[in-house]
Amino acid sequence: MEKKLNAWIPYVESFVSSPTSLNADDITAVSKLVNTGFLCLEDLVKDMELYLTSTDHFIRNRGVTLLAEVVGHLQSKPLSSTTIHSLINYFSLRLADWHALHGALIGCLTLLRRKHEVGRVVDNDASALADSFLKNIQVQLLALQDRKLCFEILVSLLDDYSEVMIVLDEFLISGICQAIDNEKDPTCLMLTFHIVQSLVQIFPDPSGPIASAAEDLFEILSCYFPIYFTHPKSDHIDIKRDDLSIVLMNAFCSTPLFEPFAVNLLLEKLSAHLPSSKIDSLRYLNKCILNYGANRMEKYCKSIWYSLKETIFNYSPFESLSESGSYHDSQENQIFKEASLCLQTALTLQSVKGKSFITWIIEDKDFDICVSSVANEICYETLSVESRRLLNGTRTILCLCAKAYDQCCDRAFHSFFPRLMDILGIFPCNASLDVGSLENISSRSLCFGALYLSIEMLASGRDLVLSYKQFPESISGENKWFQLVQNIYSPLSYAIGSLVRKHGFKEKNNITEDINSAVKGLQVLATFPEKLHVSVFVFEYILGIFVSIITGSSKDSDLWKLSLKSLVQIGLFIENSRCPETKTVYVSLVMEKIISLMKCNDSNMTLAMKLEAVFSIGSTNPVYMSRAIRDLEMQIFGNFVEIFVVGNQSFDPTFVRLLDCYTSQVLTWCNIKGNYDEVAMHFVLYIWNQMESVSISSIKSQQDVFDSLIMTMKVVVGNLNKENQLLIMHKGYNIIQSRIISPLRKLNQFLPDNTEIARLDLDSIILSPYDELLVSLFAAVVVALQPQVVISDIKVIINVFSIYLLKGHVSAAHALGSIFNKWPSNSKKADEISCRLEEAIDIIFTKGVFSSDIKLLRINDDIDANNAVHMNVIVGLGWIGKGLLMCGHQKMKDIMMVLFKYMLTNNCAESRLPNSDVMGNFTSPVLSRSAADAFSIIMSDSDACLNKKFHAMIRPLYKQRFFSSVLTILLSSIKDSNISDVRNSLYHAFGHVISNTPIAALLLETKKLILPLFECLSSLSADCKNNDLLYSILLVFSSILMENTGKCVVIENVHIIINPLLELAFYPYMMLVRETAIQCLVAMSEFPHARIYPIRQQVLKAMHKALDDPKRPVRLEAVRCRWRWESIA
Repeated sequence: MEKKLNAWIPYVESFVSSPTSLNADDITAVSKLVNTGFLCLEDLVKDMELYLTSTDHFIRNRGVTLLAEVVGHLQSKPLSSTTIHSLINYFSLRLADWHALHGALIGCLTLLRRKHEVGRVVDNDASALADSFLKNIQVQLLALQDRKLCFEILVSLLDDYSEVMIVLDEFLISGICQAIDNEKDPTCLMLTFHIVQSLVQIFPDPSGPIASAAEDLFEILSCYFPIYFTHPKSDHIDIKRDDLSIVLMNAFCSTPLFEPFAVNLLLEKLSAHLPSSKIDSLRYLNKCILNYGANRMEKYCKSIWYSLKETIFNYSPFESLSESGSYHDSQENQIFKEASLCLQTALTLQSVKGKSFITWIIEDKDFDICVSSVANEICYETLSVESRRLLNGTRTILCLCAKAYDQCCDRAFHSFFPRLMDILGIFPCNASLDVGSLENISSRSLCFGALYLSIEMLASGRDLVLSYKQFPESISGENKWFQLVQNIYSPLSYAIGSLVRKHGFKEKNNITEDINSAVKGLQVLATFPEKLHVSVFVFEYILGIFVSIITGSSKDSDLWKLSLKSLVQIGLFIENSRCPETKTVYVSLVMEKIISLMKCNDSNMTLAMKLEAVFSIGSTNPVYMSRAIRDLEMQIFGNFVEIFVVGNQSFDPTFVRLLDCYTSQVLTWCNIKGNYDEVAMHFVLYIWNQMESVSISSIKSQQDVFDSLIMTMKVVVGNLNKENQLLIMHKGYNIIQSRIISPLRKLNQFLPDNTEIARLDLDSIILSPYDELLVSLFAAVVVALQPQVVISDIKVIINVFSIYLLKGHVSAAHALGSIFNKWPSNSKKADEISCRLEEAIDIIFTKGVFSSDIKLLRINDDIDANNAVHMNVIVGLGWIGKGLLMCGHQKMKDIMMVLFKYMLTNNCAESRLPNSDVMGNFTSPVLSRSAADAFSIIMSDSDACLNKKFHAMIRPLYKQRFFSSVLTILLSSIKDSNISDVRNSLYHAFGHVISNTPIAALLLETKKLILPLFECLSSLSADCKNNDLLYSILLVFSSILMENTGKCVVIENVHIIINPLLELAFYPYMMLVRETAIQCLVAMSEFPHARIYPIRQQVLKAMHKALDDPKRPVRLEAVRCRWRWESIA
């Protein structure tokens, strides 16, 4: 028992006697004994008395540190108030013992951070600790780690014991000033800035003790502004410059007592040339304005205005004004952005006694002259950079004034807006005048500057009004800015409208900034709140201009897009407004006319423009969008009949465009609005009804028309709910049953029990265009079904798709792959299907069209015809194998073996395959190549089927698993192959597999892959048909080069792979192959000198020749490569 009680002694002795390292194991062991109750903390302290009071400085230091660390491991263990009192008093006294200071600081901080539930330091003890701390510790004389502990103790005292700290008064303030002065470490500075912020908050009284020390405190803070962060990146400091800057800014703004010192400093630093200094000054000033208040900031208004004005004018963007809202992240644009934000904040200063901030802007004669100057500019394109900066800066200031608040907006409009109207030659006019009267208004050219500034002010004023939940009556009274706009609304609308209309029908009309502004102006005027009492005829006039551009013969596509965008914005505004008159006008003048374009054939607009216009305008109103959808469906259905029933090929391009619009715009909108199933069901049921009622005799259309219809069917069905998908599937199956399955039965192509296909006479199966379209549409439905939807009479459907696959229909292969991929795995769903998955696979491989008797198919004796059938089988195997692989079914291995059988026929390597008697022998190289290409089907991603969009079952890491299972067979087959055609096919399969496998899986097998990879490249480079595959494999090699694991393997084999890589640098059939090969050589120049120096001359000679390449990108890479290899001495 005594041994157990003294179990802690070896750990204590080990810790105390060891060097100054922490000895974490000893601390953990002792802490565990205390935590589990085996050792009482009070007993531990008593038994450690010899160490804690030793006259040996080293032993005392280690003893105090051990006790502090043990207490730190007891944060969640409840301790009595007596124990905590004893410990905090002991550690507080130890603060005077500089030999044991480190442990004492740890102990104090640990106890201060304890939570109330487990026992914490009481106020009196915290006060005593603070007193001892301030009397005994000279913080700046300590090492970094101890300084950080000191600052953390001060943070805890100020944040958690603020009421106690107030009693210390000036003693606390002076002690903190002394502690934080001249601190330089970033981690400690984060704490010191927080300490200042907490300190001034516990002494909020402006006449209190902090007032006399405010200057000293701020002087300490000001030394760090602006933050210059020079610590190297290699330091383990997880603090960024912005972090320090934000904490310092919070300290700057923590008390109004800093105002006399902070604002002048910031204004002084704002004139500095360093961009980062300007940015920080503006940010700090912005926050100071918010925190110090209007009364304190009033005396600085003039200085702030002049500083901000200069900054805005000097740093305003001078690029295209139409892109003025999307500035780049350059420091210059950042300065402009911060200055604008600061001015926006400053404009909110409304002094009760003195001037408001807006007054300084209005009374500034220089700014007044600037406004007049830029307002008289005729053309933006001829302006100098300086003039463009002035224009943009003036716009920024006026807009900020107009959207600050009601009174500010009112004063800005009355001071500047009438002058802009005078320059434009626009004078107040009776709003009741009609368009005929407005025709008499002067139509002279408008000054761009005045037009631009007035429109921007109007937009800002409108935004201010719309920001209110209710219309403020204060802005619509007598002599208010809103009345000012009312008086010029009609003539301004007509002047801008005439400018846009004239430009819209010019022969050569590159859009200019004045037209951009004019279009925006019309949009702004049309979207002013209804309280403006806009006359209906002016509103009609504005809409009429936009509609005429949309429906007319305008040759300016940019103006057309701007006009359409404006009409959409106006429509969205009208939809949310409460003015029935404007809504009626918009519906009759815009919606009715634009929506009717779908039925109009004599319009000057292209079909693409019509569709974009109709569905853009329709999106503003659900009722009219529904009407547009119905009209589009009628167009699609009419084109369907013309193409597939009448056989009119002239409708092909229109049909494809309509389907694209239907899937990309209509279905997307319906998904958002929640009526997708209703619209989609109408589309699919119409197609099925047509297929059920009409007879299609011939299809002369191009394949892209056929493909577009099939893809649309997949997309439409894929997003339906399960119930509607089931209805669509049953409808399609009933048509298939009557039109396809019954005729096949009559031809004896199905056995009575529907379980297997007899030996087919493919010549007797004549597929009409109708049959092809019907089966392809049904295949599209099957591909898009969710896994929970059970397919009717699944065995018959598999047989039908198998027959059509043999006739060369890839859509049937897609359907078969999807069927096997989505076969239900749970027993409950499996019971609803007429057969099990194993039975269905048996239909394919034992009794069906892919069985071993396929060589006996009764087709004609033409070898090419036989090959064609087998090629179709291989395609089917690829898609079925892909479906099984993605869901993780083991039958995939059998398909893989069949594909290898096709590639290895009559080859000695064939004997290596299990079940080598699966098929007969085929000698055609075409089939061998097709089997290799099937690996591309299996491994590559597909948009046509077996993807997330069409609800495929995708098991994680399926590509990696297939790669692991097939790699060994591929490499051994390549090694044992002695027939060139077979070897080439194997290399094709190898290339397809590795080019579609994630690089992480390849890196694990790099040693096995690297040499076969370059043998594969050499084999593929002999045929120009292999360009894409060759390039994909080369990209795999470049990815391997980028990873350390792969790079090491390449270094070991560099003498072998250099020749094939140099040959690819001159590959004649594809520029990207040559360019990538040389880029790989550039990367290899960083290999160890001993490995690459022997091949240096060989590479340089090749690059000298590559300098004559006909393509410039290749020549540039050759120059870079030669320079890198020449530098290898």
